[in-house]
Amino acid sequence: MRKILIVIIGILTCSWGYAQSRVRVNLTIPPVAIINIISTGNSELALLNPTEAGDMVNNTKVDNTKWLNFTSVVNRNTSRVIQANISAGTLPTGVELKLGVSGSIGGTGLLGVPTATESSPISLTHSPQTIIGSIGGAATGIGVTGYRLNYSLGITDYSLLTQYNGTLEITFTIRDN
Repeated sequence: MRKILIVIIGILTCSWGYAQSRVRVNLTIPPVAIINIISTGNSELALLNPTEAGDMVNNTKVDNTKWLNFTSVVNRNTSRVIQANISAGTLPTGVELKLGVSGSIGGTGLLGVPTATESSPISLTHSPQTIIGSIGGAATGIGVTGYRLNYSLGITDYSLLTQYNGTLEITFTIRDN
């Protein structure tokens, strides 16, 4: 009898010991747009001298040592793009600076889609051009991860070529689409 009474008292005590309290938690996730170029110095590009008279000057050197890293937290129903343009300096006449972007390596989230690819690079100008589109909430990782940038020179008009030695500055911008 004594064991049954203890069990009944225990059950009654549990049902009377119920309580509840609420706490509100405010969450803030701000929009984030950070971009960085990971590099080891300036890019060095040059048109190479031909080895035989009559051969054309050409470009066999590509600089693919730079990596584009970014972090993006977007507003609802928004995506971002990354654009590139020549922001300082002038290309010599008859020459174009091409930029291609590799597929993303590493990272997480909606890393976007390259519009300037290694097989179809864009010719950089002073006007911003989209090189990666459809970026959502994403982080590429830091360092040799994200998107590899591939620079090369091309000849657009051989008759305009003259000797040249100069520096260009390329600006990369991440912005809402």
